[in-house]
Amino acid sequence: MSEESAIVRVGYKKPMGVAILVLGLISLGLGIAVAGMTGRVNVGSIIPGIVCVLLGPGYLRKPYFWVEAGQVVVPALMGPVKRTYTFSRLSEVSVRNGKLYVNEKKLMGRAMADKADWAALEAKLEAARAEDAF
Repeated sequence: MSEESAIVRVGYKKPMGVAILVLGLISLGLGIAVAGMTGRVNVGSIIPGIVCVLLGPGYLRKPYFWVEAGQVVVPALMGPVKRTYTFSRLSEVSVRNGKLYVNEKKLMGRAMADKADWAALEAKLEAARAEDAF
């Protein structure tokens, strides 16, 4: 299965990705500028910028997680690694107090999630609970 077969896809908040990328560029730029002025490269001041510049685009294009038939998939920001959490019925996936649960195991919160995507997730889960009630 893949992200294309997702019942609902939840992305990261875009402003968060932009902020990480911008802060990384600023940190990297300042580190390079200081190195140019002093003639010495302080790796400790450049590495955080490099890390942010590498991770920032992941927040902009990779999903936070997605729900597909029988599983919730949480991909890594970089690379092909992903964690899957299985369930037998969509009603076993729930949102309580801004947190996503699968089989009563807390997976993640909505703090990093795109607002519209999280609302779509809640609507899908509510519809699944309504279907199971009948």
